[in-house]
Amino acid sequence: MREPLILPLIAFTAGILLDTTAPFSTREAGLGAMTFAILAFVPASMWIKRTAVLLAMLLAGAFAGAWHRPGPPPEVDATSREIVVLAGCVVEPTVFAEDRAQFTLELEPGARARVLMPSDEGDPLPPRLSYGQRIEIEARLRRPHNFNNPGSFDYAAYLARRDIFWNATMPRNAPVTVLPGRCGSRFMAGIFALRTAALDRIDRLYAGNGNDYGSGMMQAVLIGETARLERSGPTIFAARAPFMHW
Repeated sequence: MREPLILPLIAFTAGILLDTTAPFSTREAGLGAMTFAILAFVPASMWIKRTAVLLAMLLAGAFAGAWHRPGPPPEVDATSREIVVLAGCVVEPTVFAEDRAQFTLELEPGARARVLMPSDEGDPLPPRLSYGQRIEIEARLRRPHNFNNPGSFDYAAYLARRDIFWNATMPRNAPVTVLPGRCGSRFMAGIFALRTAALDRIDRLYAGNGNDYGSGMMQAVLIGETARLERSGPTIFAARAPFMHW
């Protein structure tokens, strides 16, 4: 066969699709994949070896689907109109757009909120928060929702796979309390420091000509940050794009 990896790739993809229709547990899929992988090395005919490899890849795909399957969403005892106190770790630093800033706050392992800090012209600039800071804020929480278009992108499930289960909106000019101590990993702190430096560099390159769309487009294409495309771009970018997100 000219392309020997095509069939294993097809089997792996089929395993992911199979897990969506007939969900496996990670234990079931993992043990099955290991069993067939071992059988592939047992002395036997070439046909049996190839079949074992394909079945191992099929179950490996099911294992990957089960591993990344979102669990039940966490609950918060508050309505969308109530202001609640949230404390946690900043896991995605502040990104600034024309009329708002946003960051991602991890409230506990596996439960995150994307926090929006709205601002108008003349308001003080929202604080720049870096990865690994422990903070406390007041905000309103609501669940992400999908558009009711048949066959549209499942945005809520996309966020759930990243452990983001709420959108949090802070009142205008609300304070952010920085708590003592650090959280997160040093490796990710270095990654996000490079990312923030790259975003700032793109802003400086486009600052002279007032081209907000050009700056937002370059940040999306080069870094994967699409916050500015939601407002500054054409209609096609009205919804947040999921591609190339760090």
